[in-house]
Amino acid sequence: MLQRVNAFIENQDFCHGQVMWPPLSALQVKLAEPGRSCKQVCQEEQLICEPSFFQHLNKDKDLARFGVDCQTVESSADTVVPAYSETRHHCIFQSDLLLFSCAGAHQSLRRICPCRDYMKGQLLELKHSCSQPEHPSTFRFTSGRRYESRKWGKRGQRGTKETRTPLPDTRPAPPPSTPTPPSTSPPAQI
Repeated sequence: MLQRVNAFIENQDFCHGQVMWPPLSALQVKLAEPGRSCKQVCQEEQLICEPSFFQHLNKDKDLARFGVDCQTVESSADTVVPAYSETRHHCIFQSDLLLFSCAGAHQSLRRICPCRDYMKGQLLELKHSCSQPEHPSTFRFTSGRRYESRKWGKRGQRGTKETRTPLPDTRPAPPPSTPTPPSTSPPAQI
């Protein structure tokens, strides 16, 4: 959690518009073989597919920077694009930005996949954004600041046997209940 807060704080820039997280510098483009999803391709490379990067791979000039030669292009509202046909040098781009997906696979097209690295156990953190902890309860960030957490156990998990203690109940006690006497109203007259 401290790593996420630190990354968020250090990457804030109120002067130059919106800051993208994860940063575009983390993008690693992979071409999937036909029949393979971006999720599979990224995982095989010890990476994860980052859906927010698809928008940066959805134009022919974007793909040219990564060595993909689009001689012809078209748009499609399909979950398996952006994709590329190697035999025809044909690129298919997403027409509906809400349909970008890491999961789909196409039997004849190669998917263009936006992958990024991550720290094991923390999919929101990039490997190159923070250094590994020196000690399980100590974190040193790239800024050089050092933080300690005394609530973390040996394996970086909260609530180990050494640190788990029940919290005292600080709620006020309910008022003592007193039995209500039976009603003494006069009998009803007929």
